[in-house]
Amino acid sequence: MACEERERLLKEWMDCLIRLRLLQGQELASLKMNDPDYRNFESRIQIARAADVEACRAYCQHVDQHECLPSMHKRQPPRKRSKIHRGQQWRRSGSGSSGPRTRPN
Repeated sequence: MACEERERLLKEWMDCLIRLRLLQGQELASLKMNDPDYRNFESRIQIARAADVEACRAYCQHVDQHECLPSMHKRQPPRKRSKIHRGQQWRRSGSGSSGPRTRPN
């Protein structure tokens, strides 16, 4: 069952992040075109950054308080590592030390 509040807060955070990145892209384009009004972006970016930080804080606080992480983020037991087959060493084909390396049969 999905937490609707978590989903809403996540969407709000992503919208803030998209707005911030859009403003930063517009500022960069303005700088590249030597537009004298590029300084106007500074205050708008500060406001967008503050909104992004607040949205992130609200999302993280909700998840911490309600422990409603998406299932892919919930802690799972560690996976067992596959064993390395001993004895399967690489060797060079042919009699010399040069040449392609091959795997034993």
